[in-house]
Amino acid sequence: MTEPAAMIDPVASSPYTRPVQVGSATLGGGHPFVLIAGPALARGGLRRGDVFSMANTLCAQTRELDVPWIFRIVAPSPEDRAATAFEDMLVVARDVHSRLRVPVAVEVHHPNDVAPAAEVADLLQIPAACCRDVELVTNAARTGRPVNIETDPSLAPADAVGLLEQVAGVGNWNVMLTARGINGESSGIDVRGLRDMREAGFPLVYDVGPDVARTDSKERAAGELAQHALTAGVDGIALIVEDDGEDADPAVGTAGYSLAALPRLLQRLKAVHRP
Repeated sequence: MTEPAAMIDPVASSPYTRPVQVGSATLGGGHPFVLIAGPALARGGLRRGDVFSMANTLCAQTRELDVPWIFRIVAPSPEDRAATAFEDMLVVARDVHSRLRVPVAVEVHHPNDVAPAAEVADLLQIPAACCRDVELVTNAARTGRPVNIETDPSLAPADAVGLLEQVAGVGNWNVMLTARGINGESSGIDVRGLRDMREAGFPLVYDVGPDVARTDSKERAAGELAQHALTAGVDGIALIVEDDGEDADPAVGTAGYSLAALPRLLQRLKAVHRP
């Protein structure tokens, strides 16, 4: 694999990563941190109205606090999801995009998912389990859409940076990495690893979801992890949210962060991240 230094773009000679525009949100370039958040779906599918209601609440929360936000739905792998789950997810993403006027991220697990997703999404997201799928990554890159690659926690930073080459190598420089935990085993921040990935000059996002799922106090853990990640220089925070109200959709997983508690978390993060 190519060492991180080989991928450094001239823009990265500044203290900031190169900016990547995703709809109305800008990641990197010294801009305020971006929240990438939405529900995670279980195998049973989704109730479109409930997911839109959650998105509407997220929209109100982030606008009130002036936090740039990208809506995403975290979907199960194809073998674990309902037959129409991907198509349903695209319908919801299109609905959120058109009605709320916010950028949306769509997860793609298979090369055949890329073309229909690119018609809807502002950001194509490659799940960590698929990050080594060269055909999937290059297909996503060739759409010209921004691409967010979740890194497998077992990847060394140099190998994670090598994933950027697959996208930039086809002429699409609108690419970013999302880091997830330390080797998938314990909650914590690999500050050195984050900084090594950031040195490639592309935006870096930290996903607190996998770590939060392993703790008893999600609000405290998410706040601490996200604060440490922002201090280490990441440009965005990814988070699964869940509606813990009486009418919550049972198809939404339990690894998420309370929607009602989210404003408190965002206020904490804004106090830490001052570009």
